[in-house]
Amino acid sequence: MTDNSYGWSRDRAHDGTFLGHLGPDERHSLLSNSDRRALIGVLADRTTPIHLSELASEVALACAPTTVDADAHRRAFEIELHHHHLPRLEDAGIVEYDATTNRVDPVRNSTALSP
Repeated sequence: MTDNSYGWSRDRAHDGTFLGHLGPDERHSLLSNSDRRALIGVLADRTTPIHLSELASEVALACAPTTVDADAHRRAFEIELHHHHLPRLEDAGIVEYDATTNRVDPVRNSTALSP
């Protein structure tokens, strides 16, 4: 059951198969932020690494209010991804993030992003 605009099933998050390797508190913490939910949704559909700027564009497009400057929102979101969201997702074992090359690689050998 997909019940959001990001393509992943909220049921999977709650029944333990989407973020199954995480405890309930950590799952709740990660999914409590709407930008991070959008980020996880974009990454869940990927099978290959993505550059930070491309990822920021995709996520910003999915969650940017229509009343804001889209380019400014994307730039601000890219900084937020780099300093806040991606390190949290890396700590949770959902992505591997190389801050030197700005390469984001979804972790495929866990149940974190299983389709």
